[in-house]
Amino acid sequence: MPTRDSIARNLRELGGGLGDLGTLLPLAILLIVNNGLSPVAVFCFVGLHYLITGFYFRIPLPVQPLKAMAVIAIATGASARLIGATGIWMGVILLLLAATDLAGLLSRIFTKPVVRGIQLAVGLFLVQKGLELVINPPSGFAASGPSGGGIWVMMGLAAVSGVIVLGLSVQHKIPATLVILPMGFLVGLFMAPAGSMPAIGGDLTIPALLPPTWNDLAGAFLLMVVPQLPLTFGNSVVSTCHISRDYFGEAAKRVTPRSVCVSLGIGNLIGGFFGAMPCCHGAGGLTAHYSFGARTGRATVFLGALFVGAGLMFGDAVHGLFALIPPAVLGVLLVYVGIEHCMMIRDVLPHRRAAFLALLIGGVALGTRNIALGFAVGMVVGLLMKRFPKMMEERGRLP
Repeated sequence: MPTRDSIARNLRELGGGLGDLGTLLPLAILLIVNNGLSPVAVFCFVGLHYLITGFYFRIPLPVQPLKAMAVIAIATGASARLIGATGIWMGVILLLLAATDLAGLLSRIFTKPVVRGIQLAVGLFLVQKGLELVINPPSGFAASGPSGGGIWVMMGLAAVSGVIVLGLSVQHKIPATLVILPMGFLVGLFMAPAGSMPAIGGDLTIPALLPPTWNDLAGAFLLMVVPQLPLTFGNSVVSTCHISRDYFGEAAKRVTPRSVCVSLGIGNLIGGFFGAMPCCHGAGGLTAHYSFGARTGRATVFLGALFVGAGLMFGDAVHGLFALIPPAVLGVLLVYVGIEHCMMIRDVLPHRRAAFLALLIGGVALGTRNIALGFAVGMVVGLLMKRFPKMMEERGRLP
């Protein structure tokens, strides 16, 4: 018979598994509504990826949209086939990095200050995105339309959600996501306009093949793969490996640059032929799962089973069900996770040069809205700091 402690642990895993929905759902729903991605393909392949990573890595490794790709796709109205082509390209490149062991070689240039700078940048972007979800809710969510009550209702809902998240995070007994996500769903049902509840059929639906054309492959490479690749390797591979060891120690021994590249490569390569959403293992998502109580792969196995089941059973209606959660609730989760992610910089703050480099990367990335550019500036300055340390200190270029 389950003990009280085992029930509490399973609840924490369950709540932790839901902790990254604030990052996943907004971008997934926007790609479905704006770009025509199949909800069945999106949620089934995200779910399958979650299941496999949970069983193999045994820690709550996240599965998230490729953020630079998602932003470009939404802004340009890219087709589902073009987005699928991006996944195929990313899959092939990451598998080549793993097969040649270039993943391990390249990871050595990502020193701790560089990794912490990337993590700071990602955390700041998460906070910024969370605030945008509250202040300027995107279309595609049932509770963000005119009948949703406007900005003041969203602000009030965000305030209530924030108090609940802070209160439950302090006492560590009940996962905050298990409270505010069901609450948000019920509020969304009440706020959504009449007739917005999606029709749910009883037929089993499976993803359909949607292979890209040669033109899609050619267009995707320059438009979305080139801007995405540095961010994927820096944040999804190297930073995720670092933060996995920070959180889980020896339990994260399977999380290596090569194994992460293989996981992302296989998932994106196969999913690309079905027009699925290209994904990564983001360090911010790992912080989200950990912050809300996840400690083992059971958390992500649960979430994967939820997504696969929803995709197969509810078909195209699944995104409408998730879209009932008000953006303000997801935004609060995103802000909380972003702050937690920014706090990872604490261990380099006592060291002047390391702190300067990390803050520089984060600042440039936030100011230019480009993490790859922040990384590039940080690498150049880092090399100069190693090559001419005394000269830079004498000229006051270091704090």
